[in-house]
Amino acid sequence: MAKPKTVETPVTTPASDDTITLTRAQVAEMIADALRVRQEDEAGNIVAAPPGMALASEIGTAIALAMDKNNPKKVTYGQFLKRGTANHPLGLASPKFTRPYFQNGRAIPYAGVSDEVVTLLNSITHSGRYINRKVEVIVRDNGGDGQSVEFRYKNGGIDDRMDLKSEFRSFKEMVSIIASEQQAEREEDEANPRKVVTRRPFGSGKNTRAAEEAATATGLV
Repeated sequence: MAKPKTVETPVTTPASDDTITLTRAQVAEMIADALRVRQEDEAGNIVAAPPGMALASEIGTAIALAMDKNNPKKVTYGQFLKRGTANHPLGLASPKFTRPYFQNGRAIPYAGVSDEVVTLLNSITHSGRYINRKVEVIVRDNGGDGQSVEFRYKNGGIDDRMDLKSEFRSFKEMVSIIASEQQAEREEDEANPRKVVTRRPFGSGKNTRAAEEAATATGLV
């Protein structure tokens, strides 16, 4: 009587982050790439490949490197932040916004400006008109929400844009000029304390108050 055939059940290893799957074509391509790399020097000249076990070792190393390249390790969000970006190379150690910033009503994204610009923005201390009065800086006190800063300027028409371009070429240059002018104002105030005049908050001017009183009288507010 014939013995029943024994069917071997393959052992399945649970998948892990270090487990990868390669097809024969992928392995063959990696070995071919390794041979080509080993047969060319830095100048691109063809040289003899190492024989025997040395060649096998080189191929194994090349395959391992190719596998790492084709299967990058997972990176957590925290690790990504620590790596930094082009604008914030220090990652978590880069300077942060101390308050929200706006440009003609639009929020300025932190990721879109460099560490240097962040530092310049954080140095703005008060409202005023700068760069030949073409740019208005408004520092708002939002109560419990802290401060916010907005930069306003006319750029609706081509003449407006050309006029601004004659003063500065980039947002970074604009903020740098304003920061320098405010620094000069602070130094002048410190040198002449008797001449220091309390800066009026935005919206407290004579014309604004008159408009509010007229609106109240007509029942519009």
